[in-house]
Amino acid sequence: MCTSRRIFIILGLFFLGTVAHADSSRAQAKQHFMKGAELFASGDLLHALAEFEGSYRLNAVPEVLFNIALVQKGLHRYADALRSVERFVHDAQDRAPGLDPKRRAEAEREMATLRGSMATLLMKISPPTATVLVDGREPDAAEPLQYVDPGPHRIEVTAPGYAAAHEDLVAVAGRTSTVSIELRRESPPTSTASPPSGSSTTGADLRVVAQAPVRKAIWKRTGFWVGIGAGAAVVIVVGGLAGWAAHRNDGSCTGTCGDFRTQ
Repeated sequence: MCTSRRIFIILGLFFLGTVAHADSSRAQAKQHFMKGAELFASGDLLHALAEFEGSYRLNAVPEVLFNIALVQKGLHRYADALRSVERFVHDAQDRAPGLDPKRRAEAEREMATLRGSMATLLMKISPPTATVLVDGREPDAAEPLQYVDPGPHRIEVTAPGYAAAHEDLVAVAGRTSTVSIELRRESPPTSTASPPSGSSTTGADLRVVAQAPVRKAIWKRTGFWVGIGAGAAVVIVVGGLAGWAAHRNDGSCTGTCGDFRTQ
């Protein structure tokens, strides 16, 4: 902690020197930086982090990133701290006259210390073009080995034309967890066949046809035979009456028939 505090003060003095005669935005950045240094010294790391981040937004001096990394380290946010130190090295190196060798060596030592406190994830993802999110955030670099804080994590993988997948795990400091996710292609949607061209059949028509009763052959119906029987009875009665009348008229009827002929 003493080493970190010493580096912090040195970088703070360097930052103040760069903004001594700056415009109003840099003056505001200086105020945030001074407040952050005060909070850091008192142990209020959360508010110190907010002040340093506000200072960097107003005046993106690379050294402020190193201060941010130290606060994140104190909050046990090792993955964020490592990213901040890496950005510091990158941005300071691009600035003329480049990063001082001593400061670079200090940064390298700090990164080694941070990596020793972290867990690693070995990513084996298929297809290779898939998008990978670690705890809802895309990694800064598409590297198979990712440094994460110890504890629970969720890895989500998506790709066009594939079903999304995820894996939950608990990472352990100093150990490597392998994440193997192979996405499966999505099944093509099933198309519904359309009715033939010119067809006007509707759902209602289909229901009517489906509910129509099956018509029996006429000789299989009870009413048919009832009608036949009734017709036969009528024929028998009419035939009997006609025969009786003919028998009476030819004079063969005796006594019991009665004679109604005119005398």
